[in-house]
Amino acid sequence: MMLQKKTIVITGATSLIINKLIDRLEPNVNRIIGVTRTLKKGLRNDINWIECDLALAHQGYDFFNGADMIIHAAAISNTHHESEYEAVNLQSTVHLVDQAKQHNVPAFVFISSIFAGNENGKYGFSKYQSEQYICNNLNSYLIVRSSQLYGHSDNNPIDRLIRQVSTKKWVFCPIGDMITLYPLHCDHFVNWLSLAIQAAPGKQGIIYCRGPKAYHYHALTKAIVSNMNRKILVIPVFKPLMLLMAKIIRLMHCKTGVYPDQIYRLYHARIEFGNAPQFVSDYQLDDYLNMLKNFNLQSTQT
Repeated sequence: MMLQKKTIVITGATSLIINKLIDRLEPNVNRIIGVTRTLKKGLRNDINWIECDLALAHQGYDFFNGADMIIHAAAISNTHHESEYEAVNLQSTVHLVDQAKQHNVPAFVFISSIFAGNENGKYGFSKYQSEQYICNNLNSYLIVRSSQLYGHSDNNPIDRLIRQVSTKKWVFCPIGDMITLYPLHCDHFVNWLSLAIQAAPGKQGIIYCRGPKAYHYHALTKAIVSNMNRKILVIPVFKPLMLLMAKIIRLMHCKTGVYPDQIYRLYHARIEFGNAPQFVSDYQLDDYLNMLKNFNLQSTQT
């Protein structure tokens, strides 16, 4: 619960995760301004909406007047046009930081990624550059490096894998990747983030937010298969073939559900927590899978 009424500007406010966060920020009490590139029908009506392309510098940012906080969650994580990682992710952050300074916004929260780094692909580098710009230009900020979320959409990789394991007779599985998967349930992330936001004003720092157990892709797949008691064929796809696939997709501009930078992150990313503070959820992926099994069992019995 927020201690006093605040005006909070939120980018990426149409996403399912951020909508869960907005619910916890009490939109009936606080003034929430959601920023979206295109206004569409069906947007929630308990917050104020602003149409703004954050990647363009010459926009009207008067809606920053009187803002107490900016929560910057808008980003592109996968695209076949790899120049967009910098053009959208970095440039939108630069424009928001500049406007935050100009309008004297006292707090800035940036939803980054566990992949933020200068050697973790173009997506990871765009997040890292964005973090550096924030650190160099703002006095009060909270940067949240989140791991891979699940439990909110069939379109995200972990939920999609769970669905495939539960419905298919076989699944493809990349082999030889780095241990970079720390599945984090979306509700635990949002609950923690809503509390962290209250303490953000006047603070500076980067914090990791991750699930309790680390996997590479094959181990994650096997864990899901085992927990769900599925007898399916797991077809290994080895690293040379995956890297070749990335080159072909990039050269041929193929529009597939697999992205070259996504494959690069899978095999080259390094996650080093160092001495940075961490929030580690105690909610295991197995707990979630058991809940799904019980739900499906109850559904078949009714």
